[in-house]
Amino acid sequence: MTMSDAEVSENLEIYGKRLADRIAQDTMTPRDRVLKLMNFEEPDHLPGPTGLAESFAARHSGFTVREVCQDARKFVLSQLIFMDLVGNEFPQAEYDVYNIEAEALGCELLWSDDNFAVMAHEGEVIKEKSDLDKLEVPNFRTDGRGPFCLEVNKLLLSICPGILPYYFCCAPWDIAFKLRGYTNLVKDIKKDPKYAHELLEFCTAVATEYTKTLHDELVPLGGVNPFMWGAAADLPLIGEKIFKEYALPYAAKVIEANPYTSWGIFRFVEVYGDKWPEFWEYYIKETNSPIVFMYGTDTKIADLKKAKELARQYNRFMIVGTDAETVRYVPIEKLDERIKRHIVCTAPGGGAAPVKLDTVPADTPPDRYRFIVNKVKEYGTYPIDIERLSADIDWSGLV
Repeated sequence: MTMSDAEVSENLEIYGKRLADRIAQDTMTPRDRVLKLMNFEEPDHLPGPTGLAESFAARHSGFTVREVCQDARKFVLSQLIFMDLVGNEFPQAEYDVYNIEAEALGCELLWSDDNFAVMAHEGEVIKEKSDLDKLEVPNFRTDGRGPFCLEVNKLLLSICPGILPYYFCCAPWDIAFKLRGYTNLVKDIKKDPKYAHELLEFCTAVATEYTKTLHDELVPLGGVNPFMWGAAADLPLIGEKIFKEYALPYAAKVIEANPYTSWGIFRFVEVYGDKWPEFWEYYIKETNSPIVFMYGTDTKIADLKKAKELARQYNRFMIVGTDAETVRYVPIEKLDERIKRHIVCTAPGGGAAPVKLDTVPADTPPDRYRFIVNKVKEYGTYPIDIERLSADIDWSGLV
């Protein structure tokens, strides 16, 4: 049985106070720790980890995924309960990140109780090329679930000053394939590139407006600058030519308009092999993103010390992500080794968040999530004992 409005209000107060009291008794707030790292300084210990834990939080708070994606107060409560359950200090505020812009623009979504919404069959809003002319950039303060997204973050920031709820928006390429459909978008690129660029220009305007709205509404309240994400821009998926001509340049335009915005990519190391540092450097320079991301399968392969070295060379803050498979399924000793390797390679001297959980599957045992939280704090307490941690890592085969 779902909670009544009165029960939601009561539990928001209870769990909000628990989190606020816990952070107030700590030596530094999560926000202060992140700011120190971003300034290439060492805090008392590493923050986090943050992670995509919406479905995990929903399950362990008694809500459906549909409920938390459509009711801001239930979303916030689910995050507070999950943080209390595993001892974490970072709420996730992504609220179904890949559909917010598309939904506000009129795309049709299919909802289910246990999964995030997906695009309905033929639910794209641009069925004919001329449909682009009918679209207007949404007002994310009033349109679609824009107000819901803002309410989630404002409520979190009001409940517990000093926390940093992480929230994302879509990069132009991802918005375009939602509006047009992936197959049609690729056909446009091959047969009518002029139109494809016109579509991406529009999507750039959408992303620029959404990142500006998030920044203007939330940063004054203590929120973090917005992240822009592009999961559909994986190199194995679209290839280097499309990436360099259609994905990266338009993300760069958003950052040029709103320099506080970051753009994250992943799955390029497996494509470039030993030459991945050249692409990593290209991505850093061409987008001028203030924060750079290395995620998922890439972190299993890449020399993270080299990645940190390049990020620091260009004065970029680096976020290192751990894929869902590792978070959920690998033997606990391998998970432990992965945490140690991320910290050894990227934590010294600040400048990085070494452990970001890409996705925490809903069926992840709470003890396993709690293990990650505790180990990040144990191994990531400064001064970090690099020699001791390194001795426990099998450097002959990255995990």
